[in-house]
Amino acid sequence: MVGNSRWHWGEWVGDRLDRTWDDPQPPIAWPEQVWAASVVPAALDPWRDRADFHEIHLADMPIAGLYPTLGIDRALAVWGAGQRYGFPAIAIDGGTALTLTAVDEQARLLGGAIAPGLGLQLRSLTEKTAALPPVLPPDRLPDLWACDSEGAIASGVAHGVAALVQRWLRAWRDRYPTGAAVLTGGDGPAIAQYLQAINPELAMGLHCDPTVVFAGIAAVRSGQRRTPIG
Repeated sequence: MVGNSRWHWGEWVGDRLDRTWDDPQPPIAWPEQVWAASVVPAALDPWRDRADFHEIHLADMPIAGLYPTLGIDRALAVWGAGQRYGFPAIAIDGGTALTLTAVDEQARLLGGAIAPGLGLQLRSLTEKTAALPPVLPPDRLPDLWACDSEGAIASGVAHGVAALVQRWLRAWRDRYPTGAAVLTGGDGPAIAQYLQAINPELAMGLHCDPTVVFAGIAAVRSGQRRTPIG
């Protein structure tokens, strides 16, 4: 899976996902067979003429109601969430962009949202202002009331992301009390900590799954079109 900033790799041994890793660039040694999807289509140009290369497109996804500009990463993540945990399902991806994507019991797209991710928000404050310092995404929810610039940035961004995710997750629970909710992406562990801090009850039952997109890829690769009902 080629994201906005990194290549995410999963290696299968038979039908088992053996290991995963992230890399800013593709490997020098090409695996025997590759199934790939990319939010940056041109990134895959050098390999499209290989016989052992299979590119996954939005048209390959067994999800009803997809719109043409939906990111393939979002489609694969929510399809993988449904395959692993049952439908209906919502996938919350804390990557470069923070995305939320939901499907119903029959794997029909309900919709979702896109916002700047933790790192993108923090970098934009440093790059687009004259004096604000660089700040890394906090691992845990910082104090609400900060008394220095670094703490104020961390508080504003972390609490903002936590509030956004809480808003959509609460709406999801209201609509589907037992529906699958999956948190993935590089900032997933941090966002999980934020949610646990502000709303432990809402955080219960939230699946933290960094490899859920590979479940989506595997299902497409195997031709899985059944929509299990959660």
